Amino acid sequence: MAGVEVQANIVDALMHGGLRWVAPLWLSLGFAGVALALLWAGFLFAGPRTNVLLAALLVVGVVVGAAGLLIGGQLWIRPASALVAIIVMFPLRGWRRLAAASRFLDVELGRLGGSGVAVPRGGDRIARQIALLDAASERMATLRRQHDETLAFLSHDLRSPAAAILGIVPETDRVAGHARRLLRLADQFVHGLRAEEAPLVIEPVELAALLDEAADHCWEAAQRVVGRVTVTASWDIPELATDRAFMARAVVNLIDNALKYGGEEPEVHVRGWFRAGHAVVTVADCGPGISLSKKTTLFDRFERGGEARPNGVGLGLALVSTFARRQEGKVACVSRERVGSLFELSIPVL
Repeated sequence: MAGVEVQANIVDALMHGGLRWVAPLWLSLGFAGVALALLWAGFLFAGPRTNVLLAALLVVGVVVGAAGLLIGGQLWIRPASALVAIIVMFPLRGWRRLAAASRFLDVELGRLGGSGVAVPRGGDRIARQIALLDAASERMATLRRQHDETLAFLSHDLRSPAAAILGIVPETDRVAGHARRLLRLADQFVHGLRAEEAPLVIEPVELAALLDEAADHCWEAAQRVVGRVTVTASWDIPELATDRAFMARAVVNLIDNALKYGGEEPEVHVRGWFRAGHAVVTVADCGPGISLSKKTTLFDRFERGGEARPNGVGLGLALVSTFARRQEGKVACVSRERVGSLFELSIPVL
């Protein structure tokens, strides 16, 4: 191009505002800072997949933004600084998170696997983690076997002597009361552990039949305290999708709890009905009620709502709460002192 043509183009650009301006340093840094702030916000509030998509969109956005400012605003902002920062920060952030996770796995696997594990030497961290994970798996299998052996001991070896004592000692003897309490404690403890971990056997269950069976199961306990259990339930309720044994145990625990805390000659009212896709069971008594301070820990293990007629051990309501949680249902208590208590258990129907 001839010099005069170059000069003519410069004059034309000056007269018609056609000059492109290079952005100052502070504006280029601000442009890159906005992109990095958006990427950092993704690190804080979004998941890994979202962050990958966000980083790709930011790279495209930086290039398109720089081109748009050049074409539409006659302003040239170099996109290289923003692009380099995004490309460097994203893998750096991922590397730091992986390093932190790897260190955490080393510590936790070492703690689970024990100190006697033969760990490969050298810099291969993955090999060390595989060895620790294998040792931890073996340790967990051993603990599982010990757990099953403990359950077997509690459910058979511990219960058998108590049952034998009840068979040979008169009912009025104090030893019989202690043996009965020991047997009840073993039963509730075993059922509580199984409710936490054992797989649920889901099957269709008719609520009315289950409530009648639970009331029959508590007949002897009601006779001992000169109490009465009444059941009101409709046979038109849709079938439940639940574990029959655990559901029955939960209802029995609620009835048994009402008999214990229902005052003299307790009257326990059991009701079942259908509400908003759930089968609802309520167990009400006319006892002294539960104090406000006890309600917050009512469903915790070894917590009791008051003084039970036969001393309770505080495991029955914990099992009910565990069962409700595993069935995606809920259990609640409404109680007024000197008026009585009402427990409500709701379980989804089929």
